[in-house]
Amino acid sequence: MGPLKDSLDGILPRVPTFQQYATLLTEQGDFERAKEVCRQAIEFGLLDGTKSGFEGRIKRIEKKELGVL
Repeated sequence: MGPLKDSLDGILPRVPTFQQYATLLTEQGDFERAKEVCRQAIEFGLLDGTKSGFEGRIKRIEKKELGVL
Protein backbone atom coordinates (compact mmCIF):
# COMPACT_ATOMS: atom_id res chain seq x y z
CA MET A 1 0.00 0.00 0.00
CA GLY A 2 3.02 2.28 -0.12
CA PRO A 3 2.20 4.05 -3.39
CA LEU A 4 -1.43 4.62 -2.40
CA LYS A 5 -0.44 5.95 1.00
CA ASP A 6 2.21 8.17 -0.59
CA SER A 7 -0.24 9.58 -3.11
CA LEU A 8 -2.66 10.48 -0.29
CA ASP A 9 -0.12 12.38 1.83
CA GLY A 10 0.39 9.42 4.18
CA ILE A 11 -3.26 8.97 5.11
CA LEU A 12 -5.07 5.88 3.90
CA PRO A 13 -8.81 6.08 3.30
CA ARG A 14 -11.09 4.31 5.75
CA VAL A 15 -11.89 0.86 4.39
CA PRO A 16 -15.03 -0.40 6.15
CA THR A 17 -14.74 -3.81 4.50
CA PHE A 18 -12.27 -4.99 7.14
CA GLN A 19 -14.47 -4.16 10.12
CA GLN A 20 -17.62 -5.41 8.39
CA TYR A 21 -15.95 -8.69 7.46
CA ALA A 22 -14.54 -9.12 10.97
CA THR A 23 -18.01 -8.48 12.40
CA LEU A 24 -19.59 -11.04 10.06
CA LEU A 25 -16.99 -13.67 10.93
CA THR A 26 -17.48 -13.00 14.64
CA GLU A 27 -21.25 -13.38 14.31
CA GLN A 28 -20.66 -16.70 12.53
CA GLY A 29 -18.39 -17.84 15.35
CA ASP A 30 -15.24 -17.82 13.23
CA PHE A 31 -13.23 -15.92 15.83
CA GLU A 32 -9.75 -16.81 14.58
CA ARG A 33 -10.45 -15.58 11.05
CA ALA A 34 -12.09 -12.43 12.46
CA LYS A 35 -8.98 -11.67 14.51
CA GLU A 36 -6.76 -12.33 11.48
CA VAL A 37 -8.76 -9.82 9.41
CA CYS A 38 -8.16 -7.26 12.16
CA ARG A 39 -4.44 -8.07 12.22
CA GLN A 40 -4.25 -7.57 8.46
CA ALA A 41 -5.96 -4.20 8.79
CA ILE A 42 -3.40 -3.24 11.45
CA GLU A 43 -0.57 -4.28 9.14
CA PHE A 44 -2.02 -2.03 6.42
CA GLY A 45 -2.19 0.83 8.91
CA LEU A 46 -5.97 1.10 8.63
CA LEU A 47 -8.26 2.64 11.21
CA ASP A 48 -11.78 1.46 11.98
CA GLY A 49 -13.12 4.74 13.32
CA THR A 50 -13.22 3.68 16.99
CA LYS A 51 -11.06 4.89 19.86
CA SER A 52 -9.46 1.50 20.40
CA GLY A 53 -9.06 0.67 16.70
CA PHE A 54 -8.58 -2.83 15.40
CA GLU A 55 -6.56 -3.72 18.50
CA GLY A 56 -9.64 -3.07 20.63
CA ARG A 57 -11.77 -4.96 18.14
CA ILE A 58 -9.52 -8.01 18.61
CA LYS A 59 -9.97 -7.76 22.39
CA ARG A 60 -13.76 -7.58 21.98
CA ILE A 61 -13.70 -10.61 19.67
CA GLU A 62 -11.66 -12.52 22.27
CA LYS A 63 -14.17 -11.63 24.98
CA LYS A 64 -17.03 -12.80 22.80
CA GLU A 65 -15.09 -15.98 22.03
CA LEU A 66 -14.78 -16.66 25.77
CA GLY A 67 -18.46 -15.89 26.31
CA VAL A 68 -17.79 -12.73 28.29
CA LEU A 69 -19.90 -10.53 25.99
